[in-house]
Amino acid sequence: MFCFRLLHVASLSLLVVASAAATEADDGPAALLAGDYSNRAQVDALPADFSTEPARTGEWLNFQAAGFHRLADTTFDGNVIYLQWQSAGGEVSRQRLWVFRPIDAETVEMDFYSFRQPKRWVDMQTDAERRAGLQQADLVAYPEGCTLTFRRIPGGWAGALNPETCAVVTQQTRQSMTLEAWVVIADGEVWYRERGQLPDGSFAFVVPGSGLYRFQQEVSGPDGR
Repeated sequence: MFCFRLLHVASLSLLVVASAAATEADDGPAALLAGDYSNRAQVDALPADFSTEPARTGEWLNFQAAGFHRLADTTFDGNVIYLQWQSAGGEVSRQRLWVFRPIDAETVEMDFYSFRQPKRWVDMQTDAERRAGLQQADLVAYPEGCTLTFRRIPGGWAGALNPETCAVVTQQTRQSMTLEAWVVIADGEVWYRERGQLPDGSFAFVVPGSGLYRFQQEVSGPDGR
């Protein structure tokens, strides 16, 4: 229920903050998403005593420079985005492939892939030769049931990953956990939240630890300055 309330609130907010023109002349969320973003404005607005260090529990919100790079030269069917996030110190904090598959004019499904050797693919958006060498064997597909479904909303797209169908095994403890994710893609803005819940009801992770990331597209450098 929380998932759908969040997406409903996000959808209403996008009526105000998003460009209505983005709902027509695009080929889905991948085209709208591609670009460099950060949540610099969000972090700068935090109270002075608010934690910006990631933790397993408690409230926190850290800086992330989020690159969503569209890849044309791959063997995947669909629109491919290479996601690379970096923390305030420049360390790469997350790498994924998001592969978008249109279902109809109002619905797009997205499959997640992680990398078996993440360091090998850092900054691959700048290296056509490396991208051409990317194979399915280099990736780990999320299990069946972990497809995220996007629906068109005014000004963009809203997607949710259903924890009732998506379960994975944690790399550290080899425990099963369910995954939830919420993503809203608008013109120049991306909202993101994800969490994994263990069988005992506790959370293996919540990203971010307070609210959700609100990324805004950069017009200068990745630090937003």
